Amino acid sequence: MYIDSFDKLLAMALLQKDNLNKYKTDVGATGDEIASVEAAAENLQYLKDYLLMVEADKMTVTQIKRAVYDGDGVSNFAGFPAFAPPHPLVAGLKDEFQKRNARYKLADGYTREIGIALGIVENAEQISPGEVQPTFEAYPAQMGYSATIAVANRGKSSMWKALAQKTNGADWFELTNTGSTDPELTSATGKSGDVKAVPTTPGQPERLLVRIQLYRNNEPYGQPSDPKYVTFNP
Repeated sequence: MYIDSFDKLLAMALLQKDNLNKYKTDVGATGDEIASVEAAAENLQYLKDYLLMVEADKMTVTQIKRAVYDGDGVSNFAGFPAFAPPHPLVAGLKDEFQKRNARYKLADGYTREIGIALGIVENAEQISPGEVQPTFEAYPAQMGYSATIAVANRGKSSMWKALAQKTNGADWFELTNTGSTDPELTSATGKSGDVKAVPTTPGQPERLLVRIQLYRNNEPYGQPSDPKYVTFNP
């Protein structure tokens, strides 16, 4: 796998965290290297999740600023989460992984199957569009009925929409994309976007069942994600 983004490095690190110990004899991985890979994977995942939480809290502060300027009331803000990575941070992980991968590929026991398991080689098998199913995480803002949605496993889709269903409801409806200047826009591109819910009872939290639908060329692409509940805060 050619590492040209943070997400690709994270994907490789997670694969190696899960599989390197299994193939350590084949590729000549040491105990220290396995521990280093595990720490790197956990730090990378923490940084990705922390950034999304901070972005959601940034939305909350922006809404507080607007309320202070010209609003009816200001909600309490608990503050940004403490920065506490699980392991000491190490710079230059991309170069570290690339050098280690190059050595593993020269090992006598290395095979293409091992390379795929460790994320060194991308799996060339094509996944049909109908088999693509996204996953997502939601990071609700502390106020404003907004949430940051991070979508993974997007395949070759060009955009996605967040669909919601009210408690005890039957119909799915689209959540608006607050990151757009168009107040009616419901689609988003890229790995994350901000969405907004309209409360059933203003001033009370709104709990919705949310799922993600991918789109390509303005047509539904793949399967909807598994749904999960998200609580939008007033």
